Amino acid sequence: ISFFEEFPTKKNLDKVKLIDFPTKLYIAAHSLDEFKSIKKQIKSKYVREIIYWPILKKKEGYWFSPFTKQKALKNTFKQLKGKNISVMFDMELPFSKLLIIKNLFQSHTNKHLINKFIKDHKKIYVCEYFIDSKLFSLFGLEYNKPKNHHLIKMAYSSMYDHGENKLNQVIQKYKKRFGNKFIMAYGVLTKGVLGWEKPITTSLLKRDLDIAKKNKVKEVILFRLGGLNKKYIKLLKEY
Repeated sequence: ISFFEEFPTKKNLDKVKLIDFPTKLYIAAHSLDEFKSIKKQIKSKYVREIIYWPILKKKEGYWFSPFTKQKALKNTFKQLKGKNISVMFDMELPFSKLLIIKNLFQSHTNKHLINKFIKDHKKIYVCEYFIDSKLFSLFGLEYNKPKNHHLIKMAYSSMYDHGENKLNQVIQKYKKRFGNKFIMAYGVLTKGVLGWEKPITTSLLKRDLDIAKKNKVKEVILFRLGGLNKKYIKLLKEY
């Protein structure tokens, strides 16, 4: 069981002290230097790996997509070129949907740039919307054909419950395709950048974790570390 942390403040990172099982952290940062600085602050013998989750300014798109400002994409790729570092791209439509229109004519080039980086980088995780869509594929938000990357599918049941049957169906589809490189993201434990996310109940989280366990998903990521508390920890120790 791993954790996202979108806001790596001292208060949020200190929640790692509640963890007494092997884990991984996916830490958001605006630059590689910022990530390295944050990484030095994390002290825990249970944290086995810390993955860089690059985020951008909201006016640049915040998340990664072909509609992200091209200059921001190129700057991120330049920082990471030749670096032996694990990276996760959160592939979502831009924070400001106006960027879809503004960057429409650059989207084809941006899609090519993202594709090339995912293909070339040795340690890459791609995080996607849970439901497949021809529109998402057209928009360059789906990279679910096995290459060298790990695939993460986000199913935040506290925000939208897809139901047990759909969860099983999608997990089985991608577990067959990606094997142990397929990862599920569950939650949410607390709010994210949107500000209106509703924390998941322990009973609903237990259902989701049981589905992942039944389907032999090797890794589950919870959004996010800052929402971890004794109630959630008690449940996680069952796994």
